Amino acid sequence: MQQGQPRRSSNTWKIVIAAIVGATLVAICAIVAVTSISPGGATPTAVAGVQATATAGGTPVATPQPETPTPPGAAEVCTVGQRCERGGIALTVNEVSTSNRTDGFGRTAEPGRTFLVLNVTIENVSRDEAPYNPFYFRVRAQTGEEFPSLVGEAPSPSLVSGTLARGERVRGNVAFEISEGQRD
Repeated sequence: MQQGQPRRSSNTWKIVIAAIVGATLVAICAIVAVTSISPGGATPTAVAGVQATATAGGTPVATPQPETPTPPGAAEVCTVGQRCERGGIALTVNEVSTSNRTDGFGRTAEPGRTFLVLNVTIENVSRDEAPYNPFYFRVRAQTGEEFPSLVGEAPSPSLVSGTLARGERVRGNVAFEISEGQRD
């Protein structure tokens, strides 16, 4: 394999992806929180969080849809390719790959670490405006360890910041440097 070229990851990444989707939806919903206008100006209202869960065998499991709204802290699990919607924002992790070198600044992963690259689509389903930013992304491993995104390190097309009008969508790559042991 040529250095710098992403390689396909194993099925064990499904758990990590489920956690990414959950954590990312929480971050996006928090940033684009429902805003109500009051005499004193805009007052943000929190949106319920999303958490990901998986079985011990390493396969993500979808939590059945309740008939009532999902309470704060309840789990929502999504897999690669599945569109997950929360608070008027939809997120899809389209593809996952790993590499030992980034495209952005040509960094090489530290010993014992690797770069995880996610290709994501964010869609504003029902909000007037929805700001987005690769800084909103972080990966949470099964161990609970979190890894922030590496802005400027993802291969093209990298996700950049912006604002989506209702009905608009954006697609791009987000990179993370993770512990290599998290792949297993």
